[in-house]
Amino acid sequence: MWRNYARPGKYEIPFEAEWGLSYRFCETNSTIPPPKFPSRYRVEFSPEKESDMYPALGLFETTPNSNRITGTFITETGDYRYLEGNFCGSQLLMSCFDGSHAFYFSAQYQDGYLMNGQFKSGTHWSEPWTGIPDKDFELSDPNSLTSIVDSSAIWRTTLFTDSGEQLSLDELGLDGKVSIIQILGTWCPNCIDETIAYQEFYDQFHERGLEIIPVAFESTDDPSQAFITLNEFKRDLNLQYPIYFGGKRGKTNAAKVFPALDHVMSYPTSIIIGRDGSIIKVHTGFYGPGTGLYFDTWSNNMVVLLDSLLNQS
Repeated sequence: MWRNYARPGKYEIPFEAEWGLSYRFCETNSTIPPPKFPSRYRVEFSPEKESDMYPALGLFETTPNSNRITGTFITETGDYRYLEGNFCGSQLLMSCFDGSHAFYFSAQYQDGYLMNGQFKSGTHWSEPWTGIPDKDFELSDPNSLTSIVDSSAIWRTTLFTDSGEQLSLDELGLDGKVSIIQILGTWCPNCIDETIAYQEFYDQFHERGLEIIPVAFESTDDPSQAFITLNEFKRDLNLQYPIYFGGKRGKTNAAKVFPALDHVMSYPTSIIIGRDGSIIKVHTGFYGPGTGLYFDTWSNNMVVLLDSLLNQS
């Protein structure tokens, strides 16, 4: 029985597991993927209603002489991490389970198109999707999705320490430092991926003046309860810097804590601040290691940016 305590009510899903299978949905040799199955798709989730539709980039990789397929979907708020599955006849089936989310994707493959798709998240969410091959499709720039409405307000942002003390950002001794303010949740797999990357940046650049300030929003509004989870999160990821509590999870709540931003549309969201206290950029969402080249490009660009900012006096 899988119990998800992050969701309201009694959220339970029974499951069975079998050790040692070489396939997820159907026998590896029962069908072979189309030899020219596209690696990039322009995807629309909930395409039937314009107000509900949102775009995604589907990235797929087939296995030679096998029906196995891996990949992910990238949206403007993050990615669905490591998906794996099979072609079963003309049907594409993929899934992942990371302890926080149980995702299932299905679609019919015909003449290069992915049709009649269904995306299910646990037992609480289901929506249709379609995919069109498009080697040039890109999503909006993650640095363009969240705007600054009052740059000075960032320093009035208040947060809680693990001792229960409430502080503002301007009390954390960040003067003259390059800082990454990270809006996250321990329940968010993309946030975990980003945090692992940030710890690596911290190891590389802290002695030159980099500080990481993670501000978490959790399933409770009680700091003492939240820090039970936050301290475990910090220990599990071996974080070498403090973690702070912002309040109860929810994008509206996070936006209230960060009035410098026009909104918070995604967990995680990161605010990069230069040595002079100016906001350099706001990065919405995160494309993690499951996105391959996108993650590598982001990581390389961040190293270049941080090095440049730290070289400024």
